[in-house]
Amino acid sequence: MSAKISTRSTNRHGFRIAIICALAIEASMVELVFDKNWSRDEDVHYGKASGDQNAYTTGMITGYNVVLVHLPEIGGHSAARAASSLRSSFTGIKLTLVAGICGIVPFDLNQEEIVLGDCIISTAVVHFDIGRQGPKGFKRKDGLDGLGRLNTEIRAVLAKCQTNKNKEWLTENLFSNLQQLQAQDSQGAAYPDVDKDRLFESSYVHTHRLASESCKDCQLDLGICNKDCAQLGCEEEHLLKRRRLGETSTIRPKIHFGHVGSSDTVLKSGSHRDKISKLDNLIAFEMEGAGVWEAYPTIVIKSGCDYADSHKSKEWQGYAASVAAAGLKAFLSSLELPDEDHVAKGRTQDANTGVDNLGISPLSTSSDQSKTPKSSMLPFPRDPDFVGRELLLKTMFERKEAKKQNEQLRIALLGMGGVGKTQIALECAYRTLGEDVEEPVFWIFGGNASRFEQAYKSIAFHAKLLTKDESELMDVVFYWLSGLSTAWTLILDNVDDPSLLFHICASGRALRDYIPSNPQGTIIVTSRSRAVCDQLGAIVLSVEPMTEKESLTLLKSKIEIQTEADAKVLLHELEYLPLAIAQAGAYISFRAPHWSVATYLDAFRIEATRTKLLDSPGLLSHQDIHSAKTIMATWQISFDRIRQETPSAAEVLALMSMFDPSSIPEDLVHPRNGLDLDFEDAIATLQGYFLITCNQDGNSFKIHRLVRLSMVTWLDRRNELAHWRELSMASLLGMISPVYDHQNCLKCKRFLVHAETVIAQYEDQIIGRNLARKKLQLIDRFLGHSINHGYTVGQEILCRKAIDESRQLFGPTNHLTLGLMESYTSILVTIGSYDRAIFNQEQVTAGYGHVLDNHRRLASQLKLIAVLQATGKWSGMESRARRVADEYGALLGLEHEETLLAMSYLAQAISSQGREGGRGAEIVQKTCPIDYRAARSTAMIYLDLGNKVMAERLLKEALEMYDLLQDDQPYGAIATQLNYGKVLMIQGRYADAERIYKKAGQQMLGPKHPDNLLIMNRLITTVAGNRLKEAISMAEQLLIVEQEVLGADHSTTRAAAIELGRLYSDIGRFEEAETLFRSVIGHAKRNLDTQNKAVEPLFEVTVGLMWNLVSQCRWVEVEAETMELLTCAIESGSKKIQKACCLLLWTSLPPQRKFGEMMPFFEIWMKSCQGNELQSVQLRKAMSLIELGKYAEAEALLKDLTPQVSALDKLLTVQL
Repeated sequence: MSAKISTRSTNRHGFRIAIICALAIEASMVELVFDKNWSRDEDVHYGKASGDQNAYTTGMITGYNVVLVHLPEIGGHSAARAASSLRSSFTGIKLTLVAGICGIVPFDLNQEEIVLGDCIISTAVVHFDIGRQGPKGFKRKDGLDGLGRLNTEIRAVLAKCQTNKNKEWLTENLFSNLQQLQAQDSQGAAYPDVDKDRLFESSYVHTHRLASESCKDCQLDLGICNKDCAQLGCEEEHLLKRRRLGETSTIRPKIHFGHVGSSDTVLKSGSHRDKISKLDNLIAFEMEGAGVWEAYPTIVIKSGCDYADSHKSKEWQGYAASVAAAGLKAFLSSLELPDEDHVAKGRTQDANTGVDNLGISPLSTSSDQSKTPKSSMLPFPRDPDFVGRELLLKTMFERKEAKKQNEQLRIALLGMGGVGKTQIALECAYRTLGEDVEEPVFWIFGGNASRFEQAYKSIAFHAKLLTKDESELMDVVFYWLSGLSTAWTLILDNVDDPSLLFHICASGRALRDYIPSNPQGTIIVTSRSRAVCDQLGAIVLSVEPMTEKESLTLLKSKIEIQTEADAKVLLHELEYLPLAIAQAGAYISFRAPHWSVATYLDAFRIEATRTKLLDSPGLLSHQDIHSAKTIMATWQISFDRIRQETPSAAEVLALMSMFDPSSIPEDLVHPRNGLDLDFEDAIATLQGYFLITCNQDGNSFKIHRLVRLSMVTWLDRRNELAHWRELSMASLLGMISPVYDHQNCLKCKRFLVHAETVIAQYEDQIIGRNLARKKLQLIDRFLGHSINHGYTVGQEILCRKAIDESRQLFGPTNHLTLGLMESYTSILVTIGSYDRAIFNQEQVTAGYGHVLDNHRRLASQLKLIAVLQATGKWSGMESRARRVADEYGALLGLEHEETLLAMSYLAQAISSQGREGGRGAEIVQKTCPIDYRAARSTAMIYLDLGNKVMAERLLKEALEMYDLLQDDQPYGAIATQLNYGKVLMIQGRYADAERIYKKAGQQMLGPKHPDNLLIMNRLITTVAGNRLKEAISMAEQLLIVEQEVLGADHSTTRAAAIELGRLYSDIGRFEEAETLFRSVIGHAKRNLDTQNKAVEPLFEVTVGLMWNLVSQCRWVEVEAETMELLTCAIESGSKKIQKACCLLLWTSLPPQRKFGEMMPFFEIWMKSCQGNELQSVQLRKAMSLIELGKYAEAEALLKDLTPQVSALDKLLTVQL
């Protein structure tokens, strides 16, 4: 094709070509192939003559000034009126092209198949529904007599176009135009699918299958229905097989020349179509051509959107309209009007170019084959939204500048699918073309051998390389490129299959042999396969996902962003992959303003919707029409190739996709020991395709989240998903131990997130009994370890569902059911639901008794006692602890740790009720000498009995034994350190306690382990003794961590919040403290199943709140809330809480001069105290009696006090 000069006409009379479109979709596609739009690009408006009712768009296509006429409606009459008005405004029109969609005949005159989307160019238009009505009926005019013939010049142009070489050139040009058009309108111009190209038997009518059926969509006069085939149930057995549709998943449009039928009615009958087409050798049917024909020489250029039968569908209209527009531009590229009529001068016949006066550019040989052509063949326009990648592009150009003169440069852009390799190559190409030095760029699609070879043929057309034997074109192009003496660039795009380069062509040579090694050339390859890069000997430049900044810029170029924070979250979810970002942008843009980034993000977070979104096509301006259009499709191509090349790699990836994607331990996907070369090869293959990465620890892998989702979908579509889910569960059961000691908890921690992922995949699924048992076993182990690590947030529902399923399948007393119920107790305790926890644990204890498992029954009793302790139900706790201590003593001996633990509970229950330890002390005295491992429990008994010195000595000696023997149970040492620190704090030795807690925190627990968080809570208390500011900072950070890790309802989090509130109160930040206390109370009340405020969670925080109010002298509020708490404490029998309430009342009533109201509470107070505490209460009572003027009673009370209350104190008190 010769060069053209794009010159804008100075007035309407300079326009020689008109284009007629009846539908908006037809006109839209034609506008997209404009090289210039005069009104939009240059703000030039040509207007129209007075009385002209037409609407026009003016512009330029391939050097011709063209006017696009928009018809108000379809049909010949509308077209005829428009043609008449056109003549009044644009007087120089010589040729009219009617462009758009049409119905097609399944075969042309040569019995070559015509399929939907093929391009039809008319050699004549037959008005098949005009004729004469006589006495014997209607007689249609004979074919070409119905309308006049085209003039000689246009008929000659059409004859020239139909030669083999020129038709092939037109087809190639059409396809190139189509690709560029689709890049601008990826959805409207997309090829629907070969499965949607459905040709039924001519006699098979599109209607309800039962004659008695009808609906509102039926056209009863025509005997058809307007519903689609799926709704009507059109049977596939009546479909006719089409050879071309079976060759590939996407059909490349062909051009067919022939007679086109025109009429004012839509043809909706296969039988009628066949009959009329045979009469006049028609290959298509449309409605506007006949109306324009009488006014101007007219060529119809349209594309098939249906088969002119009753099975019509609008699904093909967009694609057909785009093919017609692309064909129109290809035709104009080949058209030559006489010199005096052409706006672009200089387009006359040229002996050097071989362009004749009819406008067809045949192939010719270049006069100098070593000379580089002055233009390049790029398949896509420059991407205006290209952002970032500057470092990669800079590296590429630096490599070009630095290459040696006698060496060819080969660069490989290597990366996973959808990461933007093609965009980078395309930008590099346009930057190369923008340099001062003329350097052509050639583009090869390397998806398969056929397209590779076709691209070489396109180069031959482009460079006008002529050969008599088409099979020699590959060699001709190879030798031509090899002989060029100036720089050139060859881009091999999408070469992902390593075997492609070894494909043997018709010449007997492999494709790789056709890649020139001329030092003048630069080869750039884009690939997902490292093997391809190695075969080509290319320098590898890895293409990673975009940065957040680059991704945000790209998304902003696609859509308007309201909230940048939402956009950043979405980009993170999309893993900063350009193709995924472009898809999302196209999806949102198409649905705006109803959809926004926030709407898309909400939908994306739902797994089922996420799959649909990632599979929603959005063709980019730089994307090949035959390439995968979605991020999911592009990876599934990789999966297919990997399964063919390295089946073991596909298996490893399938198993990995069942787990959480972030850190998959090698043990889960390869449990065998020793070196396994097959596994190493599989990992190398997956890394080579950039589907997984090896983490820095060298023992775990990361799979991209979107790759994982695509793999799961790929497996599901092949009915393999259930198999891999079962294998993943078996792998986890082999790794997660059912023993929950400290060492196993640490070892199994890394598997918990993967267990949670696998368990979630079975939610609400019906599975067999054996598989259900495995699932419940996995849930049981997952919950057991999660509880030990404090990960109980959101686990209540999972546990409850598992219990119900286990009961139904295996019975209420099955060990699996009871184990799950014990986990449920632990979860209920952490959220403060104590009554439910007690009820649940009582059922567990009864269950173990029923199956005669004595040891587990006693262990479950200990757990129940611990729950009773947390609620302050001391009487119930005492009786159970006494019974369990006796049974454990008989079963395991008095020195066993579990026996001592039961005794510790017993001593605490007794002392909390204000009585002497008695039985607890007696048992302790009988258990000496005490094993150092049991010292922890024994020391706590002494502490509960008030013997802090003995408790400290036992704990100190135990720690010395742990250090000396280097005991292999570090958890025992840590727990002992915690108890030791507690004893030191009670004695006010904060510095010593701080040292012990820091030592405990250095053990192998991890910074976010619940035990470590508990240590931090204790450490804060010690620091607060003399470094208040530091303690507050530590407490604020700790609370954030605990809320994140444990949840707001966890007991450890509550304790941290209470401690922070107390610290705020200590420095006068009363309002912040009160807000914090009331927030904790609100959380606790929502989860408690009791109104008793004396339960531990409410008691601790309520007391903290009261002291905060006391500091603000809010006596009335303190009095009211304390009275309510005291009532609950009396009901529960908790002496500890009663004592705390009485102290608060003593603090709030005297300032209000309510000494008389205080008197009844002294009796309650004194019953909960003993020793020095009792005497202190008696002293306060004496002071109140003095205030009331009851001196005799005060004096009598003071006489009973021990000498510890000095005479001076007595005197001062009496004086007061």
